[in-house]
Amino acid sequence: MRLSDRISSWRHVAMTALVIASSLEFALAHTSYHLGVKIVKVAAAAVLAWAFYLDQRIVYANWQMRLSRKMLLRAALLLLALLGFQATEALIAMLVRETGRYGPDAAQELETALQMTAYPLLTAALCLGTDGYAPWLRRHSKHLTMLLYLYVWIWFGSYYYYMADRTMGDDFVFSEQAEIQTTLRGIYADERYDDADEYRLKEILEKGQYKKDYLELDADAYLTLDETGADWGGIYENQFAREGYAYYTFRKAAEPLVISTDRLDFDDLPAWRTELGKRYTEVDVALYKGDGTADGTEHGVRFAEEEGDSASAADGGQAKTLKLYFAEGDYERYMQIFAHAKQDRRLGDLIAASHTLPDGKFLELYVGMNGYTNYRVEDFWYFSAITITTLGFGDITPNSGPVKVGVMIETLLGVLLVGIYVSLVSRKKRESD
Repeated sequence: MRLSDRISSWRHVAMTALVIASSLEFALAHTSYHLGVKIVKVAAAAVLAWAFYLDQRIVYANWQMRLSRKMLLRAALLLLALLGFQATEALIAMLVRETGRYGPDAAQELETALQMTAYPLLTAALCLGTDGYAPWLRRHSKHLTMLLYLYVWIWFGSYYYYMADRTMGDDFVFSEQAEIQTTLRGIYADERYDDADEYRLKEILEKGQYKKDYLELDADAYLTLDETGADWGGIYENQFAREGYAYYTFRKAAEPLVISTDRLDFDDLPAWRTELGKRYTEVDVALYKGDGTADGTEHGVRFAEEEGDSASAADGGQAKTLKLYFAEGDYERYMQIFAHAKQDRRLGDLIAASHTLPDGKFLELYVGMNGYTNYRVEDFWYFSAITITTLGFGDITPNSGPVKVGVMIETLLGVLLVGIYVSLVSRKKRESD
């Protein structure tokens, strides 16, 4: 291959990479892939600059007239590659600032149109205006058709991610299982949980145990209408064990907690109306640090007297107190079990039998299941893949006009590109025969 042909090939590959990167840069701006897209753009610009420099050294007839036209296009393409994204951002900011007609929604729509459509189309138009790019595309039409298929998949997936992020998920409906998995993924990244909590958290989400009617008490404790339950009890015991607590003692408070109207607001009244006047037994729990000879997360938080230790003998003395509340009569029944069933003397069992959540973890799970916080761009690439291949599993479905239009366009493009690819392969085969 001649030097000029090699230079031309490098230049055209760089142009193609530039068009792809410029169309994805905006949608992936808040993901870990944005840096990779920027690197591709800069690398493509460097290859273009190098190829253009080598190309202009090749002397041919009437070179001055052709060079001026070429260099104008090439300079514009290089500037667009290096500064196009920032220039478009500045243009949008100026339009929004200077034109009072644009509200937040209109400004976002303008930004989407310019960054995801106008900017890459301008880049593609400049590439097509350079000598030899269109013939190069025709010569490699079969391979570029498959590349275009993959590009459509990634572009629409990135577009769906951007739209979901912009509308806090309102543009999509996620199946309950998808919401559970996504919420769990965000929870597992929280250092307050470990592998021992994984099964319990999944059970809590699948059984809806994060949906609690509650009253907020002092010290961030929550009184719940139903029993706390074994899964929540296990999570809190594991949490206290990780904090270094190994033993606990408890005693019944002298006065019960009485549900009265001064503890309720208007939103609480429907759920707690029948509880007015009801007495809850208050139990004071004292937690003690261990002596460091045992792994707290393995052994949990045990009843101090059972281990032969008194409260005063616990290493470091009392370090934390909790208040638990039991429905009237439940505390006495639990104590009957506690007296003869040593396996039920773990702190988690005591919390599980109460109507108390020591903190607001259940509220975090509720927000995770009913809000939009942890969906990743990979989830929408998956949705794009099942859209372009017409599989449509249904775990994510569109819920707005713009997204539904995008889904229809992507599906049609996918079918069309597959047909074009099959046609090109068949034609190549006939020509070779």
